[in-house]
Amino acid sequence: MAGIIHKIIGGRTPKTCASSLPTVEHAEALIRYASERGLQPPALETLCQLVKQQRSPEDSPCDALQKPLDTASIVAYAELSKSVAPITGASIVDSENVDRMVRPLLIFTLVFVFLALFIGALSAWVDAHPNEEDVVWLDVVYKIQIFLEYPAPFLWGALGSCVYLLKRYTDLAEARQFDEDSQQGWGTRIILGAILGGIIQYIYDAKTFTNAGINLNANALGFLCGIGVKVVYGALEKTIAAISNAMNLDSVKKATPSNKEAMTAFLTEQMADPDPSRRKVISDLLDKWHARK
Repeated sequence: MAGIIHKIIGGRTPKTCASSLPTVEHAEALIRYASERGLQPPALETLCQLVKQQRSPEDSPCDALQKPLDTASIVAYAELSKSVAPITGASIVDSENVDRMVRPLLIFTLVFVFLALFIGALSAWVDAHPNEEDVVWLDVVYKIQIFLEYPAPFLWGALGSCVYLLKRYTDLAEARQFDEDSQQGWGTRIILGAILGGIIQYIYDAKTFTNAGINLNANALGFLCGIGVKVVYGALEKTIAAISNAMNLDSVKKATPSNKEAMTAFLTEQMADPDPSRRKVISDLLDKWHARK
């Protein structure tokens, strides 16, 4: 089953030690990129010669491209990469295939868009039929309204994260800096966007996010939170700090008297005893208590 899903979404198998090495395809892409921009570092000619030597007439075109570079070619590849950093041969190849490599993310985005449209259509339909005489039908409408009210901000938060990730990957691909490794953690990013998008409405009033009088509903707020997860984190941290200051939590420990202070105060009060012998005993106790560390 995992293999079928993997084939459907067009994902790649995990990198092994051998497949993580630069290949002939990466080297040729880097050579082409440097040549198109008129760069002529010493490593360019060296890498061209080494790549030609690695190609074998018996290899098929696909096998020749996927062949890992040998040690000498890797050294030349690294030297040429310094001339065009942060671009590498791998980032050029992955940028050219960005649509295929982000296919799982595209599928999730389309699913979230479909669900958002579906919920929006249901909401519009419920608003258009507010007064149904059938009691059973009213119960169904009520349940639909509950379904629309609570999960929708989570959905819009996840969709916002998908939009952010697609925009980020597209920008990297245009700059020829997209790499397969840059996709790590995209599932976690979507989950964070969904959670923050759903709970932010219970923490902040939507009207406090704008000075222009624009009314943001829970879904719009969830979408914005999904796009700007880091901004929401910063706002939550400032809110926690403000609550801590308002409750004066830092001074709670300072305001609590120590055992030594409490015992000293008690013995001092007892010095008002009219009995001289008792006052003498209490005075000795006070001297001993002050002498303690």
